Amino acid sequence: MSLSKKLTVLFLFFCSLSVAQTANYKVLIHNNGYVGKINISGTKLNSVLYFFYLNHDTVLNIIPDNNGKYRLNTGATIGGENNPETSDIYIYFNPSGSGQIDSIYPHESATFDNPSKSIKLNTASITINPGLYNREWIPSIGKDPNETYGYYLGSKNLIFVRGLTYTIDHFAPSCLVGSGPTGNIYYGCSNFYFNVDENGKVKLLDYNKVNAEAIGNTLKFKTVLRTISPNEISNGLPLSIPGNIKYKPITQDTQVLFIKGTLNLVYWFDAQNIEHYYYFIPL
Repeated sequence: MSLSKKLTVLFLFFCSLSVAQTANYKVLIHNNGYVGKINISGTKLNSVLYFFYLNHDTVLNIIPDNNGKYRLNTGATIGGENNPETSDIYIYFNPSGSGQIDSIYPHESATFDNPSKSIKLNTASITINPGLYNREWIPSIGKDPNETYGYYLGSKNLIFVRGLTYTIDHFAPSCLVGSGPTGNIYYGCSNFYFNVDENGKVKLLDYNKVNAEAIGNTLKFKTVLRTISPNEISNGLPLSIPGNIKYKPITQDTQVLFIKGTLNLVYWFDAQNIEHYYYFIPL
């Protein structure tokens, strides 16, 4: 084969690779009542995962990877492909380049229609009931930015996608991690996980049954009262609880309600205005 023919073959080969890598499909996503975070295949802004809020039917310009796979994440960044405890929806396109959808995982998360190039999320209404817990909480799907606050107080009915795993968090740092002889040691996390199954019912992972209980389509927090003592923790200096709400400082022994089994903290400032933290897990 002549050099010019070899170059032509190579040129066509690289062109075909380029076409495969930049396939762009317009797909209509029917949100079906879901109002929450969506991250598109790991998109980042300034090295941080970038989420937009899906609160109406939306046409996405989808560019699958070289294997025809495309990922939508709903905020918790849990699990992954073929993991039964995932917060991701995977869309698999036919390798022909036609834009035809072959399958979706988890299967219960959505249905697809190839003639109309559309996906409909399978959703369920879930009641998040904090019980007596009277401070702010937020689900991993986030909160509609059109609402006044970035958190919830009290009981709330929210729409979730079926087949996915989510978290509920309060406003301590997500996890406290230390170093051990064989790697990182996780002392505790401020969030806990739950799943919405194909029937629209709440399921709890075994290790999260200390944090909450699942009753049909209701998730109810388990709470516990603990005495917070400035004398024991900060030599009598006023203590504060983190959050978007400015809570009244704790200046004397006070009983406070916490989500059971989650990482919490109180903080205070010393005479030099240096901030200190006290971490604990109420059981």
